[in-house]
Amino acid sequence: MRFRNYSPFPERMVALSILPPPLALDPPAPFGFGAFIVTRRWRDEAEFASYAHGYGAGYDPERMRSHIETLFTPETMALIHTAAPSFSRPHKMAPLPYSSSYSKYVPRSGLKRNIHAVIPHDQLVHAARVGGISIHGPNPTAIQRIGRLHTEAQAAWLYWVIAACPPRIRRSVLAGYVAWTKLQKAKGSGSSV
Repeated sequence: MRFRNYSPFPERMVALSILPPPLALDPPAPFGFGAFIVTRRWRDEAEFASYAHGYGAGYDPERMRSHIETLFTPETMALIHTAAPSFSRPHKMAPLPYSSSYSKYVPRSGLKRNIHAVIPHDQLVHAARVGGISIHGPNPTAIQRIGRLHTEAQAAWLYWVIAACPPRIRRSVLAGYVAWTKLQKAKGSGSSV
């Protein structure tokens, strides 16, 4: 992968996968978001949490913005996942442009920048496999997508770790992540905050 290390591992990162609400002239449709929250605890160790929320057709999109805002603190950096078709190139990770349709749902936190990650489906699936999770099908319905938004957020974070973190940090954080996923499976729940 061709990415430079954008910054040291952040104090707190919220990886978001968003299914945006329909536009004003579009028919009502469900929408929602998945978030994977990573908080650095020690030098190369982190704490993890997963969260997802779906909204039925006709709900006010401001509710989603307010729910996403509660996940942010002043030291939070956002990683916003945008789906791209499989095998599309080039893929990129870059600071989130203000013109993005997602920017109105993601709060700006202090001086921290947000990263916009356009990740082809095949690369997202590969990153998910590295973390021991699975994402099926490149063209899900809105309801299917809402059901997997938290998994997409985790896969986007895994993709960022693989692409942007130095090997020492990557190994340590991925080991912690794998331990966390095993604990979540043992508890019988894949979502907590």
